[in-house]
Amino acid sequence: MAGNMKITSMPAPRFFLLVFCCILLIGYFAFGFTPQKESANQILDPISVTPEWMQVLVEEVLPEGGLHGWIPTGNFENSSLIKLPRFSRRYTHQELNRSKNLTTFIATPSKSLLHLATSAVKNERLSGQLAFASRRAISNLKINIAALTSSNGSSIPKENIQVRFVGYVPVERGASEFIWSAKHEDVMGHGSSGLLTPNIIADPLYELAEVDVPAHRTQPVWISIDIPDNIPSGHYTGNWTATNDSDERIDLKINITVQETTLPPHSEYEFFLDFWINPDAVAAFYELPLWSDAHWEMLQIFLKDYAELGGKTITTTITHEPWSIPWMNDTMRPQTYTGFGSMVKWEKSKNGEWKFDYSIFDQYVKLAADCGIQERINAYSLTAFRGKERIHYYDEATGKMNDRNFDTVNDKDFQKAWGTFLTDFAQHLKSKNWLNKTYLSFDERPNETMNQISKFIKEVAPEFSQRITIAGHPESTHFATGALSISYEFFPNQNLASEETLPTIAERRQSGKLTTFYLCGQPSHPNTLSVSPAIEARMIPWLALKHQTNGYLRWAYNSWPKDPFRYPVFNFIQGDDYIIYPGDGKPMSSIRRELLLDGIEDYELFRLVEKKESTNPHLAKALELATQNQDGRKKAIEDITKARRLLTEQQ
Repeated sequence: MAGNMKITSMPAPRFFLLVFCCILLIGYFAFGFTPQKESANQILDPISVTPEWMQVLVEEVLPEGGLHGWIPTGNFENSSLIKLPRFSRRYTHQELNRSKNLTTFIATPSKSLLHLATSAVKNERLSGQLAFASRRAISNLKINIAALTSSNGSSIPKENIQVRFVGYVPVERGASEFIWSAKHEDVMGHGSSGLLTPNIIADPLYELAEVDVPAHRTQPVWISIDIPDNIPSGHYTGNWTATNDSDERIDLKINITVQETTLPPHSEYEFFLDFWINPDAVAAFYELPLWSDAHWEMLQIFLKDYAELGGKTITTTITHEPWSIPWMNDTMRPQTYTGFGSMVKWEKSKNGEWKFDYSIFDQYVKLAADCGIQERINAYSLTAFRGKERIHYYDEATGKMNDRNFDTVNDKDFQKAWGTFLTDFAQHLKSKNWLNKTYLSFDERPNETMNQISKFIKEVAPEFSQRITIAGHPESTHFATGALSISYEFFPNQNLASEETLPTIAERRQSGKLTTFYLCGQPSHPNTLSVSPAIEARMIPWLALKHQTNGYLRWAYNSWPKDPFRYPVFNFIQGDDYIIYPGDGKPMSSIRRELLLDGIEDYELFRLVEKKESTNPHLAKALELATQNQDGRKKAIEDITKARRLLTEQQ
């Protein structure tokens, strides 16, 4: 048959094209290879297609002619206080009349020059934001920076300047919105996209040399400048540029007035910051064996990030999965995607005796202390967060792990096991010289339970009776001998506002007891959820000043869902359980994290002024401005700017 076939020759160009396509297909199926576009930089959003009607809206505000840039809010000094929509558009008079804050999202494109002017104090991290967009796709957008210099020859080195690109994540609803937490509709303003189509929000900060930006999309750029503590005050200037592969360029003239005041190092911050770091989530996301050498190395990086915020507490677990909740098929599971395993191994011998292995606990505490977190060790938790009391342990008799449930903390076996542990734990802490900074910690437990537990602790381990920390209601103060963190829901003008809150804080302050407040999936405002207005994160330390608490607690620093960039919710309203993202071998910061740090620096500046002149009337005015209108959708961003100036003018 082959001898009778008619053979037709194929033109050479078509032949080689066919061969090339075959090679691509073979590579794709055999090796997962996909052909890359010429520029392989990341595009920092999950959008596949921009609707034509959205392009029309963008072109109403974005001129033709290539790369354009502008300063969000129109003022570099407060440009960081908003989350820019990915698509710029016009706002109608009716919209602007309803919400004056929409003016902060208005794009003012320029093709030539942007003047970036602001002020700073020494030893602070300065935040600012820029925006770039084009009707055409932008390839390899890059910010070229240089050192800032003064007329006397001093400089802010280039190494002190960090450029990060703002990314966008999907907005997804969580189960808690149907049950108990705030709802997106009550939280978000126009900071997602202005129209919620597509439904995305600016938050993660990518450390990239350059990025690609599709046509019509706005790309915010986050600028952080660490002001040295040893430079003279004065004016520091520099010339930067924004460029792309089309040889388009926008000049950036930056001018920073450095004032004489110097903030303390983060290790000496007065602001009491308490974040609960989840070490298991670090191992799970990076696919590292739990407590392996690689896991410990990664944990060190995350703990240092927490220390750089001024973190005071080391969150440890002395029992397995302290925060379990009822789940499907009458089971219990961690309330976060990855739970908190115990750092203490419980073992019951064949003759019924309890033994405890503290090796993981000890190594974690030492590592955290070496990273600069040295004030307190909080140990969770003698009681279950939800459901029955339980003990998870290795049973030597069966050679298996076992769970023992108890109906009440008054159960004799429960108290025998925990009494043995607390006695042993106290002796172990004494041997490490850690007892004086270790606290038994409880999260949102009812007073009836805490009454029973406090009596039990006083009876079997009196060393801990004055070392109990509680997060919950103001009336828990009687049991919170070590520290009390009150849910902000119980503060004035909130849904559960309690007349006991402010008197409780005042009484504890007079007694020298530590008091903070905390946020979780509620209230709607203020908060640091993914969709919260950015300014609210900056406001949190000011609220600690207003209500005279020692600081702030956030229940989760890094309890990520499986993929926070594509599927950002596991159970709770988005961002409730993490304020940073998992980056390339290290934490990836967020707008929320950076603005919280800016607010903590405001707090420290306030304290410096207060120490010089506690009756200074400018303090009260600054506090009033910064904390008025705690719903960030309606709050004027100038409030923070004016409050800050009132402080720096007193130095």
